[in-house]
Amino acid sequence: MLMAIALGLVGCAAPASSVQPEVDKAVVATVPYEFASALTVFDADAGECLTTVVLRPDKYGLSASEAEAAIDLLRESAREMSCSAVLHLVDSDGSQRDISHIAKYLPVEARDGDLIIP
Repeated sequence: MLMAIALGLVGCAAPASSVQPEVDKAVVATVPYEFASALTVFDADAGECLTTVVLRPDKYGLSASEAEAAIDLLRESAREMSCSAVLHLVDSDGSQRDISHIAKYLPVEARDGDLIIP
């Protein structure tokens, strides 16, 4: 599922529609020089709102200070939608970026390179 979302975001497949387009725009606005786009899908089976954020070309990662405002937005939105927020970061080519190091600095959990935002 994650690959299909990533491929849709980088133009290789029909993009899905976001369950929270305004929040996705706000997430991108938190670090406009780093983030190219964001898309959130709801996985009813897992009870998760998965937000996939695409980095701009030639950007290599994300620091905790850059991620903090985006994480706060996703946490609040997940509360409103009654889901668990998950942040997934990919390169402009769709390759996953491991952002689990952010769990050392902010109140989030790491899972397979993604962040679970309680």
